[in-house]
Amino acid sequence: MEHFDHVIIGAGISGLGMAHFSRHQGLQTLVLERSERAGGSIRSHGFPETQGFWAELGAHTCYNSYGQLLSILDEVGLSGALTAKQKLRYSMQVGTETRSIVSRLHPFELIAHLPRLLFASKDGQSVETYYSGVLGPRNYRDLFAHAFDAVICQPAAQFPAELLFRKKPRRKEVMRSFTLPGGIEDLARSLVQQPGLEVRLACRVRPLRRANGELIVAVEDRGDIRARYVTLAVPPDQALGLLPPGFEGAAAALAQIGMSEIDSIAVCVPAAAVNLPPLAGLIGVEQPFLSVVSRDYIADADYRGFTFHFRQTASNPAEHLECIAQVLGVPRQSFSAFARAQNRLPALRAGHSARVREIDAALAGTPLALTGNYFRGLSLEDCLIRSAAEMARLFGT
Repeated sequence: MEHFDHVIIGAGISGLGMAHFSRHQGLQTLVLERSERAGGSIRSHGFPETQGFWAELGAHTCYNSYGQLLSILDEVGLSGALTAKQKLRYSMQVGTETRSIVSRLHPFELIAHLPRLLFASKDGQSVETYYSGVLGPRNYRDLFAHAFDAVICQPAAQFPAELLFRKKPRRKEVMRSFTLPGGIEDLARSLVQQPGLEVRLACRVRPLRRANGELIVAVEDRGDIRARYVTLAVPPDQALGLLPPGFEGAAAALAQIGMSEIDSIAVCVPAAAVNLPPLAGLIGVEQPFLSVVSRDYIADADYRGFTFHFRQTASNPAEHLECIAQVLGVPRQSFSAFARAQNRLPALRAGHSARVREIDAALAGTPLALTGNYFRGLSLEDCLIRSAAEMARLFGT
């Protein structure tokens, strides 16, 4: 039977970040991933037909306030490759029209409600309750509800207000918003390729067992692995299915966390075919999609790219492609290429911090860690902050 100091299940940014921290502590570390690729929701799709043009099918935002992320970029030698994103604006897609964001704003209501920001608390509040109070109910209904849906790629009304935006210190010597030459997946590739780190793909793991003070990781068709420590860096519903006996408190909390399914389609279109001015993206208003993220932040002479994130209820790819063609104002046949990914995100609800406390209480003093995008928030940085905290708890670093 193989033996490792630390086995990490899941090779998304949370698991790869945990593996990076573990490797730097000199621990013999193994990462197991059930799919045939590492990166999780980091998915920078290169279109073979275009000889180098790419678009993000998942995570697409990095800021100079992402301290953990920037430290990792320094350590893997990617800091010199940071690529500035051109500053562009979002617009609203209302019916068949593209409108400015301010066209949906009720300024007098906003002025009347903004003073409430001075004393309103986000703790325990939903996004709808909190922001309707501080921005005005009409402003929330007509503008911000759609914008917040777009930010987290799912209906945001019941999302915990305290997790939507968190202020973080910025590294002023770093550009405010950035990506990498081949997209954010350049980071995942670099993490996987680090010397001394082993990543195994297409591994289906059974529920963990305990034996002689260690944890046993059973991999289908590949045998058992003994580990001093195990980290579950998978979605909450998958973590629930992997917990060993004795973690009933964590299991009860995990069972209360729902999941949201997003169908993402990226299209590559000849630049001359699209009449839309350069833009950061579109916010859908009563559309089958929640948001559109443009690749215009890195100008390309030949192509433009647009990633549409469709609502869970819309599941027909042909209808999706027709919707994309209508929004872009181009015939479907003009697409140079397209790619599709189905992403899953935790559907967090107000009061989620209590569930996190229950999970942490169940994990205290054990060799098991949980990390992911369902603790502090959905961003890459939130995932890495959780991984760093769990690493410190396990190993006292």
